[in-house]
Amino acid sequence: MNLNRNPEIIPKMKIDLFNLMVTSILFYGYEVWGFCKAGSFERFVISFLKSVLYVKQSTPNSFVYGELGIFPLIIERKVRIVKYWIKILNSNNACFLRKIYNELLLISESFPSQVTWVTLLRDMLFQYGFGYVWVEQSVTREFLSLFEQRVKDNYLQEWDAQVRSTSDFRLFKKIKDSFEFEQYLNMDNTLFRVAITKIRLSSHVFNIERGRWLRPKVDAIDRKCDVCNTIEDEYHCLIECPRFVEVRKKCLPLNFRNNPSMFEFVKFIGCLEKDHFNKVGLLCYKVMKDYKSHYLLE
Repeated sequence: MNLNRNPEIIPKMKIDLFNLMVTSILFYGYEVWGFCKAGSFERFVISFLKSVLYVKQSTPNSFVYGELGIFPLIIERKVRIVKYWIKILNSNNACFLRKIYNELLLISESFPSQVTWVTLLRDMLFQYGFGYVWVEQSVTREFLSLFEQRVKDNYLQEWDAQVRSTSDFRLFKKIKDSFEFEQYLNMDNTLFRVAITKIRLSSHVFNIERGRWLRPKVDAIDRKCDVCNTIEDEYHCLIECPRFVEVRKKCLPLNFRNNPSMFEFVKFIGCLEKDHFNKVGLLCYKVMKDYKSHYLLE
């Protein structure tokens, strides 16, 4: 997309433009066909989000959604379907739409095995614990917000489980404990911003990741630094490896350089303090640049 030809545009602005120009079209008619499988749509959107972050397409989807604090399209689809259903319930019995709905209700009662929009809606409401609402065929004013929150809470549990189930050598599971947009993504310095993202989401070329791509695949414990003979992960390259001592002098406080620890590293790379964004970005950018130059990697 043309948006990604302009790296100076911050991710949030790109996503807002994408929602205005593209997502609104994808959502057209969701209320009616939203129960159909839309894997191609989901893949298209997640591919765009990965390009916004400048990470590999193989980066876990859960990392991307979590870093941006964005829910998959399926969540919005479900909410829109229920909103449409509420509109039907509140319509007049003489309304053509209401008549069709009543006919589908009769079909679902007469032919329980027949799959229709109504039966799919019913099953979804029961799935999220709102079966009583279906039985009553009436909703309160607060129901839509309750349903949306329930669906999002359910996804957040799934998201957390997906992140926690990734390899212990993935940095993201150590630094990400909340599903929200990370503020460092608003940095004006594109090079530093992208460098931070690549480190956080393991979209780099250090051995801990490069070993995944090789065929045959290299076991994690064997993805070692050829200088230090220890596992070459983000912590090692950014904090320990002697090849990048000079870079660290410009970015890390003296006490951190002298007494490095994984706990302090997680805090540092977690980018919780805005004052440290540029230092974190400079370290990530310079180390990755020097690393690629050393190994002649593209």
